[in-house]
Amino acid sequence: SASDGASRRATKIHRDDERGSPARICHFELLEELGRGGMGVVFRSRDQRLGHQVAVKMLLGSAAHDTSAVQRFHAEAQAAAQLSHPGIVPVFEIGEEDGVHYYVMDLIKGKTLAQLIEPATQQDGPQRQPAAGKDQAEVETETLAILATHRDTSSPQFFRAVTHLGIQAAEALHYAHQH
Repeated sequence: SASDGASRRATKIHRDDERGSPARICHFELLEELGRGGMGVVFRSRDQRLGHQVAVKMLLGSAAHDTSAVQRFHAEAQAAAQLSHPGIVPVFEIGEEDGVHYYVMDLIKGKTLAQLIEPATQQDGPQRQPAAGKDQAEVETETLAILATHRDTSSPQFFRAVTHLGIQAAEALHYAHQH
C-alpha cells in the first residue's frame, strides 16, 4: 500500500554528514557513539516509537559486506536474545536498513571502563576499589578498573577483584551454556 511505502522511506538511514555515520537507523535516533571496534560501532540511541533509550550496535565498513561477519553478528544477537542473565546484555531487536546490519539492546548506564581507568592511570591517581552501596554494573566496572591499574598484584584487593571477575564470567558462561 502507499502508506507502507511511505513508512519504509521514513525509516531509512539518514546520514550525519559531519561524522559520516548514520544519524538514524530504522526508528532509532543515534545520539552518541559509545564505542567502536574492528567491525562495528555502538551508539546510545532513542527508540522513536517508544521514547526510551537503547544501545544500537551496527556492523560498519567492510564487515557489513562480509557474509561470514554478518552471520557471526546475527548469531551473536540471536544467542544473546535467548538469554536472561545479569552478565549478559538483553537484545530486543535485529534488523538491516540499506545494507547496514544492526541490533538493539538494553542501554547499560554508568561510567565506561575508560572513564574509570583514566584517573587511576595518572601518576599520582588514587587506587580505586568497589565501594559498598554501588549498583552491580558500577561494582563490576570498578573491579575491571582495579585489575587494569592496580600496581600491587599480590595484594588482597587485587585477588578479590580477580576472584569477583572470574565468578561473574563463570556464572554468565554457565547460564549461556545451559540455555
